[in-house]
Amino acid sequence: MAYRWGATPLHVVSIACLAALIFNLAAALLFEGPSSFPRTFSELSRLAALGFLGIFVYSGAFYRGIGVGGPVYPLLGNYLWPSFLVFLSVLRRRSVAHPAGWIGLALSFSGVCLAVLVQRGAENAAYSSPAGGIALGVLAALSWAIFSSYASEVQSKPFASQTIYNAAGMAGFVVIIVLQKGLPAISLRCILLLSCLGALVNGLAYVMWLMALRIGNPARIAPLAYLCPFLSLMLVALVLGEQVRMLTYAALVMNVAGVLIAERGVSMSEDALRNE
Repeated sequence: MAYRWGATPLHVVSIACLAALIFNLAAALLFEGPSSFPRTFSELSRLAALGFLGIFVYSGAFYRGIGVGGPVYPLLGNYLWPSFLVFLSVLRRRSVAHPAGWIGLALSFSGVCLAVLVQRGAENAAYSSPAGGIALGVLAALSWAIFSSYASEVQSKPFASQTIYNAAGMAGFVVIIVLQKGLPAISLRCILLLSCLGALVNGLAYVMWLMALRIGNPARIAPLAYLCPFLSLMLVALVLGEQVRMLTYAALVMNVAGVLIAERGVSMSEDALRNE
């Protein structure tokens, strides 16, 4: 919707990141206090590096992918990140993998691909670089998985940490804006929309996501992300009246079945560990 109002990918990522930065800073000062922010340079630099990767690289790659490859192909590449996160968790020995878990992830990802292609495929007709869109989507997925894996281990307060992540990301976007000699003007309505999305998604939702990873098993939590496309489709159908195609419902069944299978795989792995 923001693109229809004249916003560019850089508008989207920079305004959303700034809104999230303000939201998280206010929440950190109000609920956690000034002492919640890291005091040492090593901890501050570590959080800044994670923020650069998880906010600047992820958002920049994903929305740039939409700009060059349309809305479909970057989304397909981006939804590899739950599988990347589970793989990293297994590699770093934070969780164990069972074949059923990987089967569930593959089934859920296939459901996402089917739903996106069926529901959104026609929107890509005007774009000429599907390979570029997929590549940037995969880069976004990899950066978000690495960010999630390491940021979930950070012991700092959640809103304070997210403030630093967004500050590091915003610094990267400011450099790009300066190099491009500013941004084209957009409407106030578009700015307000992007600000609300930034505060809710980049601000609050990201904090909740990392808190979930802190207290839970990443291999169990990551597959739940595959429910997002279908929740958004249901909202679009209810709010905007968009027709949901029959194949999309079939994809929903695949998706939910994959999440349940992945969950069963985690339970089987945990049972095997307890019995050793």
